[in-house]
Amino acid sequence: MPKFKLPTLLLLLLTISASTTLLAQNSATNPVNLYAQNVVLTRPSDSTDINSKSVFKKGKEPIVIAFWLTTCQPCMREFDAYVREYNNWKQQVSFKMVGISIDFPNRFQRINEITREKKLPFEVYWDRNRSFKEILPGELNGLPQVFVFSPDGQLVWQHKGFLPGDEKEVFRQISLYQQR
Repeated sequence: MPKFKLPTLLLLLLTISASTTLLAQNSATNPVNLYAQNVVLTRPSDSTDINSKSVFKKGKEPIVIAFWLTTCQPCMREFDAYVREYNNWKQQVSFKMVGISIDFPNRFQRINEITREKKLPFEVYWDRNRSFKEILPGELNGLPQVFVFSPDGQLVWQHKGFLPGDEKEVFRQISLYQQR
């Protein structure tokens, strides 16, 4: 075994320690703050572009974002559940819900059609650049996905997929923040 002088050994240990710390910081999940994001969203009803900072304003209520595709059948079932429950939930808890489609451009018109057909009671936008895929954990791989953000904008809960009854957990999560 090679013999090291004390200064060399200390330098080696310091280098290993610093490298481990940097590696741990880089591999740690960075918290996502919704209010820090700067994403261009498009309102399908009138094709108006709007910045996510205008859509998601810091307040006193949690924010629910449901990511979806027009071709996703579980997404449609999830929206049906939200439409059924939305007014009841709003009577009990203050929250904001937004649907964001990450469809390809050739499906843009269908986003507005589905919004009207299903009479979605919440705001709907299109993330045409799929920017949220780069921001959120899991890169929105597999839809539907729903994310709950605390009133201060921190990501506190997420769920992928939809089975009947999953909407109850969404409501439970938003209920943790405030009662009316």
